[in-house]
Amino acid sequence: MRVDIENLKGEKRYAKYSTFKVGDDASEYRLFVGGYKGNAADAFAQGHHNGQRFTTADNDNDQNRSLNCAKLNRDGSGWWFSSCEAVCLTCPYANNKKGFSGNGLMQWEMWKGSE
Repeated sequence: MRVDIENLKGEKRYAKYSTFKVGDDASEYRLFVGGYKGNAADAFAQGHHNGQRFTTADNDNDQNRSLNCAKLNRDGSGWWFSSCEAVCLTCPYANNKKGFSGNGLMQWEMWKGSE
């Protein structure tokens, strides 16, 4: 899998993974990701997403004991959360022209902070 990222300043980076697999329903769609190469930092590894089960607003499988990470997202997007996200590509797009900022938005946090 390859992820190409561009921020609002037009800066581009990428992350490429030789392994990106999603388990079956019995594994609760557990994520297996590895073999990183790129210049966008390995947010999947740094955010401990590898090996996580898929979490949705109505099915809390994340490692955060105090809350459901999917419910933090502005639209309840599902993802392979650990203790919420360092990367979330299903979260709503942060168009700063609309004034969106903060948690629960699309991000690749390890690239340049949470920009």
